[in-house]
Amino acid sequence: MEARDDQQFERLAAIYGTSGGALRDLIADLQQRSGAASFYIFWNTSRDITAPSGAARQRRLIAFPTPDAALAFVQHHHLASPLDPPRLRRLSLLQLVQALLREPRIVALILADDNQAPPPAGHLPPGLLLDRADLLRRLSINPDRETAHEQSL
Repeated sequence: MEARDDQQFERLAAIYGTSGGALRDLIADLQQRSGAASFYIFWNTSRDITAPSGAARQRRLIAFPTPDAALAFVQHHHLASPLDPPRLRRLSLLQLVQALLREPRIVALILADDNQAPPPAGHLPPGLLLDRADLLRRLSINPDRETAHEQSL
């Protein structure tokens, strides 16, 4: 592991009050179980992210092992249009975990399987699920400390 990687682990661990070792172990486990070190996410900036009540709705971050799998999901579920084409971004597992920690609205991360056809409309793809609450427990992050950190940003 490069020195830069170590610095990223230690910096993120310090922000959330966990250990760099626990974070490294988590990423190594996710990589071993998912078979990939980086994934592709799709986002659509034109979609409304508030629930009908006006509150921010809970989200699940779905990450795909290949850009083709991400695009197939987007196209199959009609999540983009000619006026708003799909936007993909490649993120490392550390960046995905960081997003899950940083955004309280993201309640889970799904590392989608690549060998599956897109699921029926309204269904999530099969894959490895990392729930936000499980992530906090696994990294021994106190949810109150995490909430206080978010309010200070």
